[in-house]
Amino acid sequence: MSSLSLDATDSGKQVLAIGVGGGTVSMGLHDIKPYVNVTAVEIDELVVKIGFKWFGVQDSKYHHTIVQDGVSYLKESAVQGRKFDLIILDACAELGCPAEPFKSMEIIKTFKRLLTWTGSLVIDIMPLPKSPEKALWLKNLQTVLPTCSAIKHRSKVSMYEALPE
Repeated sequence: MSSLSLDATDSGKQVLAIGVGGGTVSMGLHDIKPYVNVTAVEIDELVVKIGFKWFGVQDSKYHHTIVQDGVSYLKESAVQGRKFDLIILDACAELGCPAEPFKSMEIIKTFKRLLTWTGSLVIDIMPLPKSPEKALWLKNLQTVLPTCSAIKHRSKVSMYEALPE
């Protein structure tokens, strides 16, 4: 069992992408896995409109774009008992990725509740100088999701993957 397979259709699997941007992540995944249900959540309606007009974002039976605060969507999904096979956090602010609201212990625990037992959380991070806040966030992440790995790009950590167990 895996979050998503490299060789199967993964029909029925659930993916949540927080932070739409130009739609590259959610639409790219939808293109290679057309039967996976992808829900893309973006707080900024203008960003969504730009994605649809200029970057080829299209909603369909298996791709859904929602304009909503990502933290609110996570909390509502947890209350509803939803589960995701893959959660991609690509929500950034001016000072880095992920945006500050996604770094709280409460939200890290919410991510874990939302993952299926074979699910993965992938977090896009903007490499920032070492700081006590960043160290605390990574410690909290590894406390809740003990199986974490950093993926380096051009010698800087740019992504973390975390598993629920």
